[in-house]
Amino acid sequence: MDSDIPQEDLYVTQCEQVGSALELRFVLDFHPDSPPNDQVLQITLAGLDNVPTCVDFFRDLLHNKPIYLQREGNRLTATAGHGTSLSMQATTLTIRHDRLNRQELLRQVALIHDWYLAANRGLVKSSARISAVRTLISESIRRTDLKASGHDRDGLVSVLYAQQVHTLNRILRLLDE
Repeated sequence: MDSDIPQEDLYVTQCEQVGSALELRFVLDFHPDSPPNDQVLQITLAGLDNVPTCVDFFRDLLHNKPIYLQREGNRLTATAGHGTSLSMQATTLTIRHDRLNRQELLRQVALIHDWYLAANRGLVKSSARISAVRTLISESIRRTDLKASGHDRDGLVSVLYAQQVHTLNRILRLLDE
């Protein structure tokens, strides 16, 4: 296991064949709860025999499928999140860290924008549901008060209606918190 290779979800952002070499770039999985990270893992595998097969493997996973990497000497094994693996034996394997390039940064901004839009749609739906519940509870309070008005103020039925109205008002207050 190589300490230069994170043991987290990685996503391939670039896969290029340069002669008998394969150049790969990976970003760490980022999500709203993770700390910002502008590091990219850049791996070059030189002297590969099966470069077209490797290119096909990584291009199928480009951007949106998690990959786990394990290095042993000049052998790199890539395992996709769904379990498919590819083992690559290189004459030279170089690992270095780089910063996000413009394309990677724009892709992350687009993904975050999509997350924002989805969260906003969820908030709008939730707000509409809360508003509908608030309306329903207010109507229930109005009807209960109307029923209670037809009974003796100190009678058992009136007390029960008052308790029901009190509970409904507590629910309304909870919705406002």
